[in-house]
Amino acid sequence: MNLCPMEKIEAVEGEQGAPKVLIIDDDTDAVEVLSAGLTRLGYRTLTASDGHSGMELAESENTRLVLLDLALPDADG
Repeated sequence: MNLCPMEKIEAVEGEQGAPKVLIIDDDTDAVEVLSAGLTRLGYRTLTASDGHSGMELAESENTRLVLLDLALPDADG
C-alpha cells in the first residue's frame, strides 16, 4: 500500500549518480526506515546521529535535501 507516492528527483547536470539526501537524527529506527525508503526510490542517503557530524556532512557533501531532527542531544534543529 503506497500512502504517499513520491517522484524521484532527477540528477542535476554535472551531478554524479543518484541525488543525495542527508538524514540527521539520533533515532536509529527512524534513520533506518527513512534511509531504506529513499534508497528504494533511487536516492543515495548519508546519515548522521548528531548535529555536529550532520553539519560536517552538510558542508562537505553536495546533498539535494536534508532531513533534520529538531531535537538532537547536542544541537537544536
